[in-house]
Amino acid sequence: NEPDNEPEISDNPMWKGSKEDYFRLYEVTSNYLKARFPHLKIGGYASCGFYAISDSAFSADANSSHRVEYFLEFFHDFLKYITSPEHKSPLDFFSWHSYMTIEKNISYAQYAREALDSYGFTETESILNEWNMGPSLRGTLEDASYISGMLCAMQNTPIDKMMYYDAQVHANYGGLFDPVRKTVFPAYYAFRAFDLLYRLKNQAACSAPDGKDVIALAAVSDDGGSGAVLVTNMNPEPVSVS
Repeated sequence: NEPDNEPEISDNPMWKGSKEDYFRLYEVTSNYLKARFPHLKIGGYASCGFYAISDSAFSADANSSHRVEYFLEFFHDFLKYITSPEHKSPLDFFSWHSYMTIEKNISYAQYAREALDSYGFTETESILNEWNMGPSLRGTLEDASYISGMLCAMQNTPIDKMMYYDAQVHANYGGLFDPVRKTVFPAYYAFRAFDLLYRLKNQAACSAPDGKDVIALAAVSDDGGSGAVLVTNMNPEPVSVS
């Protein structure tokens, strides 16, 4: 269960209360649900993200707001609140969003993990449950390479789950299906390729050339009889691999 969504955004149609109001809502809701349904995973709050820690502090594709420093303030104040003795609350997972480059998303994943650990939430899952490069690349090979590279690169970061936003057919951010031609966009095949690795279950050692243009990920089956490598070229120019 994830009470609310992006409560720190400006002009928010989903949350109209103050920061303190949201913290109280989370405290009451999370403790009640955990007491009644202890098997449920309780968390939140679908943060707008950590753009302020990078040099490019805002992405217009996030459809968010420019007050990115407040996102960090909200994040740390939330963690302080739910770890205080008088407001102790469960946090089985922390969810956050990002619409930035792979390199920056890697740094955000590390930041989230380190922050959670510093407040004692060492077992709390870090979940990137909205990511995309935005609708401007929709249907392009560049978008497919970004998605493939993102899936491969984030495999080696301290996040526990990651959810692409989104797979709706007629949505602006829906990057998998072409509603006009009634077929799939190239991005679909990035997910299909990663699925083949996922089914093999075991990540294998794999290296790519130095630099940021080529990203690779490999996997093998339990018995070692099957294996696969997913290589992503982030550069529009061809790259030789061996």
